[in-house]
Amino acid sequence: MIQVQLLPHAEKLAPENPLNLARHPLLHQMRTYRALQNFPVVMNTYNTGTGKTVASLLHLFDLRGQNVLFIAPTNALLAQHAEDIETFVRQYDLDFEVLRVTAAQIRQLDPQQRPGSALHHLILNYLRYRPREVRRKPIIMVVNPDIFYYALFARYHQHDQRNLMEDFIYNGPRKLYH
Repeated sequence: MIQVQLLPHAEKLAPENPLNLARHPLLHQMRTYRALQNFPVVMNTYNTGTGKTVASLLHLFDLRGQNVLFIAPTNALLAQHAEDIETFVRQYDLDFEVLRVTAAQIRQLDPQQRPGSALHHLILNYLRYRPREVRRKPIIMVVNPDIFYYALFARYHQHDQRNLMEDFIYNGPRKLYH
């Protein structure tokens, strides 16, 4: 029989908490936050469960009024990340609307419409599908890689390809890849 004994592990706390977070940030979270202020793409490769999602969300404090694209690797993680993002936005009273976007949800928006057209209208004005809300907020759109791939490589219907490519690339959300 082989026995493996792991030593305890702890992440270092950041020396400061400039955003006045409820939980004091970890060093890697603040390093990610600072790096995102200066670079468009940042990789945080810390271990699972060490707060990488929170590290990427800290940048939301600087993106007031801008849309955000958050790419989750699977639909299961998409749901988890969307819930974490909604909690973070609510906890810190950030002015964003979190949109969970999967192929099934796009088809449910308006069954009479092409999925690409429905997605384009959701990005332009999500209030079209939420008549009780009266004020449009910047969006944090949480998608899986398939949705992003289809938009980026013009794989939606020919009448939607240009609109979606522009939504995602030119006029669209500031990106926070995860």
